[in-house]
Amino acid sequence: MNQAVPPSVAALLVEWARHECLGRYAFGPDADADPKLRDYLADAARRGAMEADTDAGRQIALDVFLQKRHPLLVPLLAAEPIGVEKVRISREAIARVGYLEHANFAGTELDDFARQLAEGPAPLVGGTIGVSSDPAGRIQLIDGLHRARAWIERWRLGSTTDPLPVSVIVTARRSRWEEPT
Repeated sequence: MNQAVPPSVAALLVEWARHECLGRYAFGPDADADPKLRDYLADAARRGAMEADTDAGRQIALDVFLQKRHPLLVPLLAAEPIGVEKVRISREAIARVGYLEHANFAGTELDDFARQLAEGPAPLVGGTIGVSSDPAGRIQLIDGLHRARAWIERWRLGSTTDPLPVSVIVTARRSRWEEPT
């Protein structure tokens, strides 16, 4: 691959990095696993570097993101991202969505965190990111799995009929997640 990552993909990766650093690594499930990282992000937040969308905040977020999420980024980049497509998956079309190496996302078990999101009154915020070499076909979710699972549960509970919004990173080649298992 001799070309740069398209601007739409780069912008989505920066947005994803900031979301991870403001949530998962600062306060979420991974914060306690790496106290040095949590303290680093807390210090950046105290200095105001993470709150606004600034060059310093984006740099910190990308530094952390590249270190922590490389298991997702390496195969994504190897599939040669060519753009981002925003799609809305209906309840009827959810069967075409998998997650990571698994084919059937809708059939996954609802864990405690996803159940809290689904049953809570708050809107489900944050991105759900997928990858596909053909966004009209199969989409594999790579981030936002709890939000997406909570969305499906809200369909079941009847508290929403809205389609699930997914930012799909479109790739020139099939990613490892699209390969048959």
